[in-house]
Amino acid sequence: MPASPPEPLGLPWQSVLFLALLAAQLGVVLGLRARLLTRKNPLLPISVAASALLAAAALYVPFLRSVLETEPLGWAGVGIAAVCAPAGFFAARLVRTAFRRPIPAGPVGGAPGLR
Repeated sequence: MPASPPEPLGLPWQSVLFLALLAAQLGVVLGLRARLLTRKNPLLPISVAASALLAAAALYVPFLRSVLETEPLGWAGVGIAAVCAPAGFFAARLVRTAFRRPIPAGPVGGAPGLR
């Protein structure tokens, strides 16, 4: 059986990619909100934190590691993956502001015929 190629930077790339994609996705979730922390959706920060904790569990809980075939990451791998969260956040903010429709100016009293 041929030997597997060495891991780049000595890191398990599948686990780094798993965590990086999740971090970017959570960054996009937060970046698409008009206001980050509002009372309109108080469970959003809780669900983002829960997703991050579940990702950590997938990397560090032995049962989940064997089921998902992940490997634990050191600080370097977590750091590389964590950089993707702000990248996803700022990309979502950029897209959100670039494609925002201008609000048409209407009459001061509201739409005609709705009185």
